[in-house]
Amino acid sequence: MNSHLPHLFGNLEQYKQHLEKFFESIATQSLDEQRKQLSTMAKADMARIATTVLSLNSNQTMDLVFHPSPEDPTAVEEVVLYAQGYLVKASLPPIYQASSLGSRPLSAVQSVGLSGLGCKEFDVFLEGLSCIHRVFGDHISGATLSEIEYRTDHGSPLLFFSNRYFTHFRDMEDQKVTPISRDVDPLGILASVEGGMYTSNNQVQYFERLLKKDKWIYNAIKPQAIRLGHLVEVQCTFSTVPTGPTKYRLIPKLQSICILDRVVENDAISSSIAALTTSSSRPTYRVKRKIGYATEAEDLEESEIKRLREINLDEDQSAMDAESTSQ
Repeated sequence: MNSHLPHLFGNLEQYKQHLEKFFESIATQSLDEQRKQLSTMAKADMARIATTVLSLNSNQTMDLVFHPSPEDPTAVEEVVLYAQGYLVKASLPPIYQASSLGSRPLSAVQSVGLSGLGCKEFDVFLEGLSCIHRVFGDHISGATLSEIEYRTDHGSPLLFFSNRYFTHFRDMEDQKVTPISRDVDPLGILASVEGGMYTSNNQVQYFERLLKKDKWIYNAIKPQAIRLGHLVEVQCTFSTVPTGPTKYRLIPKLQSICILDRVVENDAISSSIAALTTSSSRPTYRVKRKIGYATEAEDLEESEIKRLREINLDEDQSAMDAESTSQ
């Protein structure tokens, strides 16, 4: 995957301010749009008030859902939240080598890691995730929920989201099998893996936001268009999966990733072009390089050239003498 991270981290303060302006624009949106943010779960104990945990399948996984309506307790809506940041870590399709799936292909994931470059608004995402973690912890009895392990990059915390490529046969339930796009699996490597299926629950969607006639539109894109350094938005859900007989782990599950802008990429390209223009204005030198040894053939050729030059000089001198005598 192409990377613009050197330019991003080389101008960290500039792009931190750019992200802060984006968060300021979210604050001007409708309350419904603001409630979609992962940070909402950190406000006024919203995670406990608005959500609960259900096992939507017969397997041991549990999912975060909104409290169902008393009128229809079977109508359940899964919690889908949004988070934004710079893409600094990624393992995304397309898959060109089987080795990229690791030693356990059925457990292979696509994942992204986002950084806020120190923005306070991004840090609230981490608080929201911690609140969701506590909700799951309250619903797990007789078992423990592993603590969230945060990683940092250039001094800033990262948020990771992932989704497995496959659902194991034993966990299929009523999940719909989905054809694997050639944009994801151009060589059929995923399709050849046995023991699981690619379902709608494993599918990740890829988008790019564009401004058209003063209105934001969203276009579906190929995953290879996504670059490290892009400002992106992810849509995610939340599940816990068993990691042992009495242990669970919280998974912020990646459902979609959208390029919000290519500011870092465009700036990096402009800087590269400027550097090339500067270097082309320097003087051009004609450099000679003499390597090797004089061979016998070259020595003979050099002697012949010297002899011919001497003959020509003698003939020129004789002609000059004859001319001066006639005068």
